[in-house]
Amino acid sequence: MFCIAVCEDDEAQLSEISELLREYGEGRAEIEIITRVFRDGDSLLKESGSLVFDLYLLDIIMPGGIDGIAAAKVLRARDADTPVIFLTSSADYALEAFNVSAFQYLLKPIDRKCLFGALDRIIRSYERSIENSFIMVQAAGSTHRIPFAEIVFVELIGRSLTFRLSDGASLTSKTIRGSFSAAVAPLLADGRFLNAHKSYALNMEWVRELRPRSFVMRGGFEIPIPRQSLAEAKGRYFEYLSARGIGMVTHAK
Repeated sequence: MFCIAVCEDDEAQLSEISELLREYGEGRAEIEIITRVFRDGDSLLKESGSLVFDLYLLDIIMPGGIDGIAAAKVLRARDADTPVIFLTSSADYALEAFNVSAFQYLLKPIDRKCLFGALDRIIRSYERSIENSFIMVQAAGSTHRIPFAEIVFVELIGRSLTFRLSDGASLTSKTIRGSFSAAVAPLLADGRFLNAHKSYALNMEWVRELRPRSFVMRGGFEIPIPRQSLAEAKGRYFEYLSARGIGMVTHAK
């Protein structure tokens, strides 16, 4: 899941940018792209303190409030790494954009090829950073390096761990000596994983449906939620979605 914050006060420009992002997302089926829209810098700064974004697209000239450059300075003070792309009708702010480490400076009307090229570079970097998180698993006499991003869930079967992967494959570890929670501790330390059941650790990126008493994962695997863990598990999942900028979750009753 890749979350983009778009800050643009002009409705026509906002509609155009949103359509370009929708088109781009349709061509990148391997990653889910979520867009959150803000119509001024003040509302962006107010909400971004509690949300997690992977890219900011900022209009520079926004009358009546904080402009894009000023908003970027605040964002940079909070987070030095998240890419910022400025959108503007004037080339006069290029030096100021450079001073806040902008990834790209795009003139309006936005050129589709330039925007898509910038998004490609940013997402490639994002995917590399995600893939750098991995767990080493000993199985069948060899050691496997499994990126966190490819793990749909881990299940304890007997005294072994079975890793269900995003490509449909599975891998079963050799017998573990300690507890399940200790074995999956590296995953649980990552914000994507949830220990919703004593025998499962699931990657919330791969949840496809939340049912009253279970999570349905990619591939159709259904992971039960014990009654005593129901409120905590659902709360953690909703918090995860909220932090990624998803404001509404619909689930069966």
